[in-house]
Amino acid sequence: METIGFSIQTSTSPNQVHIIELKEMSSVTEDIKDKSYHSFRIYYGEYGSLLERYKDFYSFDLTTVEHFEILWIDDNLVTVKVFRKKDDGSTFEAKSIK
Repeated sequence: METIGFSIQTSTSPNQVHIIELKEMSSVTEDIKDKSYHSFRIYYGEYGSLLERYKDFYSFDLTTVEHFEILWIDDNLVTVKVFRKKDDGSTFEAKSIK
């Protein structure tokens, strides 16, 4: 089983010291009987480097996400706010990831 990622959003810190990338991850299976999965990952690292470190969020429903807001506190601390869409079309802040 192979895992592939689709970039959702990328952001660099104020002085381009660090970078994060939000990705939707999914598995690719050759056999239809194999169970595939979806997850959400936040990759992070130094600006200009290959991003290999990440934090995984399993059972993260991306279908109701309206948008992400990335707020850098400084070059080392970042908050990712997740905004979701309700059935009536309005949006709300559902989660804040630090």
